[in-house]
Amino acid sequence: MTVTAAVYTATTYAQCAADSNNYAGTLNNHGITAVVETDGQDALRGVTTSDNSKEMCCTSCAANPLCIGSAFYVGFESGQQCYNFVTTATTCSTGRYTIGVYYNTAFGPREGYFLSNGNCGTINSNLGTM
Repeated sequence: MTVTAAVYTATTYAQCAADSNNYAGTLNNHGITAVVETDGQDALRGVTTSDNSKEMCCTSCAANPLCIGSAFYVGFESGQQCYNFVTTATTCSTGRYTIGVYYNTAFGPREGYFLSNGNCGTINSNLGTM
């Protein structure tokens, strides 16, 4: 008798490892408190996932070819902690999309969002305090 079983292997992404330098959780020594689209084209939509860690949030974004970056905030309810920013286009052009961030001086380092870059976007705009 022969038994056949499917074996699934987990997909991992180096950019999403716990010790990766792909995460940003502090800006000007304060926690990141808001994330916004900065290219003014309404070309992105936020997709809430059920991921419950910054690593899982990053991984769900990395697995989506249209995801430009992710934002994870542990202070939200389970199932609402991860946002993937996904382009509304049918393809993702590298470097086309940028999201900006705000920080709040009432938040200490790593007390707000944890951000990670995705496949075709960057998180590089410091929009100041909020």
